[in-house]
Amino acid sequence: MSRTARLRAAEALRRPSLTFATTAAVLAMAPATALASTAVQAETLRLSSTSVGAVISDSAASGGKALNLWSNGSASKSVLVADKSVKLVARARGKQCSGAPSMSVYVDGTRRILASVSATSYASYSANLTLGAGTHTVKVAFTNDYKSSSCDRNLIVDSVTLQSPTVAPAPTPVATATPAPTPVATATPAPTPVATATPAPIPTPTPTPEPVLSGTGTTAPAPTLAPDYDAAWGTADYSNGAIGPFKAAIHRERISIVSDPAGLGRKVAKFTVYDSDTGPTENPRAQLELPRFIDAGEEIWQGLSIYYPANFPTQVSSSSGGSFITHTSMAAPPHAGTAAVSFGSYGGTYKFGARLAGSGTYGWSTAPQRGVWQDFVIRMKIGTGSNGFLEMWHNTGAGLVKQKMSATGPGGTIGTVSADGYRWIGTTNDPTSQTPPLDSRLALYYKKGMYGQSNPLTVYYGPAKWRVRRSGESDAALLATVDPGSHTR
Repeated sequence: MSRTARLRAAEALRRPSLTFATTAAVLAMAPATALASTAVQAETLRLSSTSVGAVISDSAASGGKALNLWSNGSASKSVLVADKSVKLVARARGKQCSGAPSMSVYVDGTRRILASVSATSYASYSANLTLGAGTHTVKVAFTNDYKSSSCDRNLIVDSVTLQSPTVAPAPTPVATATPAPTPVATATPAPTPVATATPAPIPTPTPTPEPVLSGTGTTAPAPTLAPDYDAAWGTADYSNGAIGPFKAAIHRERISIVSDPAGLGRKVAKFTVYDSDTGPTENPRAQLELPRFIDAGEEIWQGLSIYYPANFPTQVSSSSGGSFITHTSMAAPPHAGTAAVSFGSYGGTYKFGARLAGSGTYGWSTAPQRGVWQDFVIRMKIGTGSNGFLEMWHNTGAGLVKQKMSATGPGGTIGTVSADGYRWIGTTNDPTSQTPPLDSRLALYYKKGMYGQSNPLTVYYGPAKWRVRRSGESDAALLATVDPGSHTR
């Protein structure tokens, strides 16, 4: 056999093996199959009221349209989901105005996403979940509307998607190939060396800048959220000179981190407010807002420490009708009308206590003390009638002592008191203006002209702690967790 014939025979023997290898490679590269995800265009959602938003044309939206929520409210829709879902994704952007819009996304009444939408272009906000096939209701809510003479905070939603898992296909059976005859050995020339390409260096990612609280002043670090942050919250103790885990501020320039005025060797927050520090209402304030909202049925425990300097006034001006001072409150945006529960002073003679929803009634009050730290713990269940309640603890140096509550005050008799006297029972949200979800804040907020003087009002705040009860937690454990501890130092 000639040399040419031998080469052709060897070539023919090699071909079946080459064909089989190529087929195997194609089978290995077969893509996984994605189950059908359910995408809901936001413009198809039903608004809770026509006054809270409208459908707009938007070339950047996936369907050329989006839903603009310009006022506190929600939009929802029932959808049929063909396959189980493992992830919820909301695509939205925000119109910023002294802070970012807050977006809550619910599935079947349970909030799955709570996000501050600081992106001005569409971005995706997601959460993992386990959801079976069938009919489900999705709802998007805008909860912190704000408007000034120069800007208007809005939430613009493009879509909400329930994503299904990706399933790998079953492997395709491959027939066993009949071995080809062993070809005649042929000398194989040595392969030509191929230069190995040096991979391009991976660029170092640019870190995302920390958000700046609205208002002027020092930049606050981004809050560090624990995996269960939506249930646990955290603490603002100012130990590192930072303002704490707050989402937004009003008149941030009036809040500073200083040494403890009582000489306790720690850092505290100093709020100094002038009558000119107005906005978003006609009354002056400096205020920090928490990044989490409290839903109906939830129980919140809050601890705070307050220090009044020696010159803090204890008597309001006799001509200042409707006077008030608020240190902390829980209310629904846009914070119009009476808060669900607020903690401060109301009426003529200065009192210190919790003012109940829709009235001037104090669940508890006491005379102010100047030049000493006072620790407080507030326990509140968000609800109506017998479902809502309020309890108080107070510490001026002898430990936290649970306080007797009252249902009668300047506004008349509101609610009831438990048999042991330690729990006020009644509506802790005003259905006319304070329907949950509510937010909580730390503030120095008072009626303009309240003291008939031009000097500023100053209050110091020590550690502030918040926690929402989780399953299995005892009252004693929660009380210890939120105890501000100013009197244990």
